[in-house]
Amino acid sequence: MNVLPSTWDFKCKRYPDGRIKKFKACFCARGDRQVEGVDYFQTWSPVAQWVTVHLLMILSVILRLKTAQADITAAFVHAELPPEEQVFIHQPHGFKVHCDEGELVLRLKRLLYGLKQSPRHFYQYLSSNLEGLGLVKSNFDPCLFIGTHVIVVVYVDDCLLYAKEDKYIEDLLVKLRERKVQINCEGSAEGFLGVGVSYSDTVSITLTQEGLAKRIINALGLDGSYSRSTDTLAETALLPKDASGTPADPLVNYYASIVGMLLYLSDHSRPDIAFASVAPGCNTVGLMFSAWRMKTPLFSG
Repeated sequence: MNVLPSTWDFKCKRYPDGRIKKFKACFCARGDRQVEGVDYFQTWSPVAQWVTVHLLMILSVILRLKTAQADITAAFVHAELPPEEQVFIHQPHGFKVHCDEGELVLRLKRLLYGLKQSPRHFYQYLSSNLEGLGLVKSNFDPCLFIGTHVIVVVYVDDCLLYAKEDKYIEDLLVKLRERKVQINCEGSAEGFLGVGVSYSDTVSITLTQEGLAKRIINALGLDGSYSRSTDTLAETALLPKDASGTPADPLVNYYASIVGMLLYLSDHSRPDIAFASVAPGCNTVGLMFSAWRMKTPLFSG
């Protein structure tokens, strides 16, 4: 029997402009200790393509659609574990129940965050509920569901809804709640996954990630007086590994974190810095201080 360690995850959820939205605490399983064929089998799960999200944003402007963003509370706990997948986990920190034989462990009946198979089973659970309400899964994007009056895009446990009238969106949410799906409407789709969306009277859409950009600037200790144009292909040419240099081991995780934030920024709202964002990530393994010093200026592009 493989008993997984448990952990608590504390997270600060923010609005696109960086303001704190809420603090969250989540009891998680240590999925990195799972054994394939013992406590999990298949793990693949689809995620909505951002080209689908962009397309629906454009259609919402052209067709004057109403929009809404919805979040599913404790999403993974909704779905049950198949009987063939037996997962055992240690009790949460701060809560211990003992017996004469020693400390008890928990056998999960439902999914937890951290398990490798959780996204897959939750997607199957949510898609079956949406299809049960008459929505049809797209052949081009398995996370796009099209109904008679409502279109839904699913990104793990976040949903975007589009309809001609607000009543169709509210009607779908009510029917999902009747199916025991704890889904909450969080207003219009103007801050999906940390990306701010603003519509102008000239029928145009602007995507911004002001909060993320400020976090990158603060992480690097840069201020508004430092400016640099976006780097060209020649300026971001790959650097040698510098095998004889001084290892930058203490900076690797910090460096990789900033590269990851830059990639998220370039993928969703700043395609103009895409190449300059990708280039610094090529030497995160075996990073040397010489590469760190030469690449850091790219982050302000």
